Amino acid sequence: MATVTVTFTITELCLRTGVSEEELTEIVGLGMIEPHQPQADTWLFDDSAVTIVHRAVRLRNELELDCRNCVR
Repeated sequence: MATVTVTFTITELCLRTGVSEEELTEIVGLGMIEPHQPQADTWLFDDSAVTIVHRAVRLRNELELDCRNCVR
């Protein structure tokens, strides 16, 4: 049986999760998700990144966090 791997570009992940590219870059910078090849010109994320980004956004909203002031 074949294994199917789903990947998302930055634009696709932003559209799927409703976050801006700036927010997504911040989430990557905080180490919550990591692109397959961080040094590549085009970042690709696996499908688990969708769940993690949704969770990060939900927690930020529920806890009223300002991630710009988070310790990095």
